[in-house]
Amino acid sequence: TAAVLIGLLAPAGSQAAAAPEGEVRLAKGAGSEMDRWMIGASPERRAWFRRTYERMKGYAPWFNPRLSWYPDAWAYQDLYAIYTDEREDGSRLRWVLRDGSGRRLYIPWGCDGSDCPQYAADPGDPGFRRAWIADAARKLRAGYRGLYVDDASLAMFVSDAEGDLVAPIDPRTGRPMRKEDWRRYVTEFLEQIRHAFPDVEIVHNSNWWIAPLDDPLHGRQVRAADWLVIEQA
Repeated sequence: TAAVLIGLLAPAGSQAAAAPEGEVRLAKGAGSEMDRWMIGASPERRAWFRRTYERMKGYAPWFNPRLSWYPDAWAYQDLYAIYTDEREDGSRLRWVLRDGSGRRLYIPWGCDGSDCPQYAADPGDPGFRRAWIADAARKLRAGYRGLYVDDASLAMFVSDAEGDLVAPIDPRTGRPMRKEDWRRYVTEFLEQIRHAFPDVEIVHNSNWWIAPLDDPLHGRQVRAADWLVIEQA
């Protein structure tokens, strides 16, 4: 299985020691392509995984039984996704962002013109934040080393069903959401996650280079994480 190489940075205060110069650390996203390698893995293969990968990104609850032999896994959780399929019972739709016509909006990924797999939730909503943190706490109780927070982006990625970016209506103002308010909502949410889980590794996958780099919120976002993923940079 080919390794997925991602950049990992440990800011000040991290429990993880900085890698010596020249040492490459590998992390692997254990998605469905890993099923045949991980289900029923022999002791030798389990040892190989532990030797080869510094960390793994795991998806609960599928990865939970593998924690007994690979404990250095991060539990995946998207920062503002509410899934459009049967995983949701509908109770969370009240947190989905909408456009000026009241249509639900999405995270611009996998869109087919009529639907996308993930609605875009409001990162500034206190109820959504509490539910998110409760979900994360349930995952962590299985024994994950930390949380892999996807889409922890200060850039406002919200779209229609075509995948075209749209400024959602801000529920707090009733007007199109300003980019600076999005950055503030996301940063405050990430800081709340850090406060809720002070003793686990927090990983941010963030398109940080898209938002203005002179925004002091970038520093706050970085300080709310132990590891930063540099993806497709």
